[in-house]
This record gives sequence, C-alpha cells and structure tokens, in this order.
Amino acid sequence: MLDGLLIVIDRWPSYYAHRERIGVPGTKAMVHFMNNWDRRLPDGNKSGSRTNLLLATLPQADWAIVSSRLEPVHLQDDQVLHESGCPVTVAYFPTTAILSLRQPLDDGPSAEVASVGREGMVGLPIVTGGEMMTTRVLVQASGTAYRMRCIDLQFAVEHCEVLPQLLLRYLETLLHLISQVAVCNRHHALHAHVCCWVLLNFDRVQSNRLLLTQQKIADAIGVRREGVMTALRQLHDDQVIRRSRGCIDLIDRSGLEKQSCECYRVLREGLRLEAQHLELREVAAQIDGELGTNLQRGAN
Repeated sequence: MLDGLLIVIDRWPSYYAHRERIGVPGTKAMVHFMNNWDRRLPDGNKSGSRTNLLLATLPQADWAIVSSRLEPVHLQDDQVLHESGCPVTVAYFPTTAILSLRQPLDDGPSAEVASVGREGMVGLPIVTGGEMMTTRVLVQASGTAYRMRCIDLQFAVEHCEVLPQLLLRYLETLLHLISQVAVCNRHHALHAHVCCWVLLNFDRVQSNRLLLTQQKIADAIGVRREGVMTALRQLHDDQVIRRSRGCIDLIDRSGLEKQSCECYRVLREGLRLEAQHLELREVAAQIDGELGTNLQRGAN
C-alpha cells in the first residue's frame, strides 16, 4: 500500500451523473462503469507491481502522447535526483523505486516531509508553473522509474485530457501526506512514529522485507540513530520484527500496527481509496471499449 489522500468515493456517481446531464464529453461510459465497477474490478492490484499507477490509468489517447516521451531508468540507493532551490528539469514516475522528499536545513541536517512510490510522481513544479524544487529528492529504495523532460511534461499537460486531472489529484494527495507527517512529528512518540514509517515502507515494497539501515531510517525521520535503534530493538524483542544488519523482516503485522500511531491508519485508508480510484479509471477504459465508445471523444 502507498501513501495517499482520503478520496470521497461515494460522491463520484452523482458527480458523473451531473456531468452526463450537462453533456460533458466522455461521461456516458464513466457513468456506466460507476454502476458496474464492483462486478468488474479484479482482486489485488490490477496495474501490477512494476507499473506507475498514474501512468497505468491514462486513457489511450493520453497514453499515446505520454508514452513516447518517457524514458525508463534504474535509480540507485541515495542517488540525489533534485536539490532544493535548483531548477527542475525532469520529472520521475516511480515504478519499483521509492523516493524521499527531504527538507534540508542551513546547518546540514534534513528530514523527510513525504515519500513517493508508484502511486505518484516527482516534479510537480513543472505542472504548477514553478521553476524550482523546494525539497531535495533522493532515492530511498533503489528500483525503476520513468523519467520525462520538463518540456515534454508541459506539452503532455497541455494536450492531454485526463493527465492534468490526475496530477492535480496527486498534488492534493501529497499536501495531505505532508500535513499528516507534520502532525506526527509534533504530537506522537518516536516509537510510534518509527512503527508507522516502517509499516508504510513495507506497504510500498509489497514485501515482508525492508532493505534499510537504522541510519537511513533516522535520517528520513530526522532523529538520532540511537532512538531508531531503541525502537527497533523493542520491536525485535516483542517478536514483531526480526532485525539484522541492513534488513528488517516483518513477523507480526497486527502487532506492529498496534504499536503504531493513528497516522498509519489514516494514510493506509487514504492509500486504499486512492489506489481504488486509479484502478477504477482503468476498468472504466475497458468498459468504454466494450460500449464501442471513446472516453476521449465522449459518448453520445
């Protein structure tokens, strides 16, 4: 599971019904899909573990514009992709990599304000009209991603119908995530915070094993390594995790969730609904094809 914003799904049917009544193009198939999605959505993550969800849910017309401008890349641990205050020239859409957005201080230390996996992208200033990155972006877990030049993403946003909506939704998601992290840092004990952070990263890699050092966790959270070591030792003694050098194995998920703060529940629920929304869009495109319509041109 991935970090995300709480999406109020129960408003969608009335929203799309209203769009159909006023004749907004491309809505008839979406209304049909909203009435039938529960019978068509397969179990599990339909997009697959090696797919960026934002890209996977683009309709064919948008994908035709975007796909030719994407470059697959492999990102290494601790690789710096953007520096705070520097011009943003490329965007990244992670597939298996996890990226960390860090806010650096003048005297050197930094803390993570958000992380990005296959549910999102890095390079939003390109979309919002900014020129500079406000955070440092580094690779927290190595893996693959798609890279797109600034000029190409700007072209895609101008010429695609659905892509701008998805990116704005993701911006909303990211703002929610950052606000939740701020609350967690201010009000929750370090032990609970570590549990929440570890759980979210287990969800991101979709595995029961994390290849992360205690120092890397401490750097992300913005605390001393000793605090993280104490928390992980307690979890190990409680037989919730098994820790070894550079590796954390999950043994008892429910036990880890019980020791986590409420932020994990909030972010997990946000992830579930956001991922469901993206998957439903993909199913909508399939239903649209079955109806013999085109979501880009709209249905009559």
